[in-house]
Amino acid sequence: MFLAHGMKRQAGFFMTEAFRGYQRWGARAKVRQLAKKYEGLLKLASNEMALAEKLAVPPIDLIAITSAYQAVTKEVELPDLLRKIMKIVVENSGAQKAMLLLKDEQGWKIDATFLEGENDINVLQSVALKQAAKLLPQAVINFCIHTGEAVVLSDASGQGEFQQDAYIQKNQTKSLIGLPIKNQGLITGILYLENNLAKAVFTDSQVEILQLLAAQFSISLRNVQLFTNLIATKEALHRSTEELLRSEIAFLQAQIKPHFLYNALNTIAAFSLDEPQMTRDLLANLSAFLRGSFDFKNRDKLVTLQKELELVEAYLFIEKARYGQRLNIIYDIEDQIKCLLPPLVIQPLVENAVQHGLSAQKNGGTLKISAHRRADFVIISVIDNGVGIPEDVFEKCQNGSDSTGVALKNINMRLVRLYGHGLEINRMPGGGTRAVIQIPMARMTQATQHYD
Repeated sequence: MFLAHGMKRQAGFFMTEAFRGYQRWGARAKVRQLAKKYEGLLKLASNEMALAEKLAVPPIDLIAITSAYQAVTKEVELPDLLRKIMKIVVENSGAQKAMLLLKDEQGWKIDATFLEGENDINVLQSVALKQAAKLLPQAVINFCIHTGEAVVLSDASGQGEFQQDAYIQKNQTKSLIGLPIKNQGLITGILYLENNLAKAVFTDSQVEILQLLAAQFSISLRNVQLFTNLIATKEALHRSTEELLRSEIAFLQAQIKPHFLYNALNTIAAFSLDEPQMTRDLLANLSAFLRGSFDFKNRDKLVTLQKELELVEAYLFIEKARYGQRLNIIYDIEDQIKCLLPPLVIQPLVENAVQHGLSAQKNGGTLKISAHRRADFVIISVIDNGVGIPEDVFEKCQNGSDSTGVALKNINMRLVRLYGHGLEINRMPGGGTRAVIQIPMARMTQATQHYD
């Protein structure tokens, strides 16, 4: 009414009072509307003006961000994840052009590209950054890589330190964003967005949303890369295992079983998306197990009891992750035992107990590994309370006619050759199996000289 009659002072007074009233009531939307529509009339103190400017920025759509988080978390294949990331970025920024750069062993490469007007998002074309001068402003990307800071330009070709970049000069680029994607402080990717329709296209709110999304992108990229590496490792191990199975080396056939490798990798893959620390621990133990199992140089030499038990612990760490509470493990190792024995004689017994004794029971069971001095011997026992060995199979194991027990035969043969007596296997009353190795302490020095 006052404005209609040209009474701006009175209109300003009442509009200011209305603004303060809506502010006290918490009517944020109305406060934003008044601040935007009647900016010239409002007579506000500096703190009130600051609040009005803050409220004038639209609130972040948390529902949309949560939906984006869930969308990228579901992806386990890199091409699908890259397409999903680019789609989300474009929807939340309005970019005409978007690119995602990732780093591998050969350097930075463009691995995903969106161009307005094209039907599909190109992924995994892997264009090296050094060869991409015509595709994006390299000066901006290099700044993001070396400083870890975001670049937001409202008029790239008209002002700022990057206006001399060859790409920006040639294309007269207006609005652009260069946004580092970080994982645990390390830059793992760079998002580049561009819009040449107008200056200052990308708002502060959009930049803030992109930064929030980039944090989730980094986690999803890391998880997918880890999963991809696991699959590649699994395939490589599968090929290696097939070659081993075709070979005539019964020793390796007995010790490294394909199903354990597959189960171990599947267990690691299951933990990879939700428990990164457990995934790293499992990978470390699998690596230790494989190194110990494939130590060809020391296959015909003696090793310490501690080294053999480290291999057992690495194996059981993986199996414990797989079976959970179904596998109970007890170590009963006497202190200060310095014992030398052939490599890979305890772990196969442990694996046999887990796979054939305990896993066959619905509720699993207990595995006990012990080592004690007794007279002139070190007695090493592997005991389980599993289903036990069937009588007919037990008799074949005792007389050496069981063709399926290659590992047990191999252990027994090496013990007999070295110590004159072999592996003892006993069926436990009520179920379960006890395997015993006796290492004569008096002959350890002679054995060491023999194997050296």
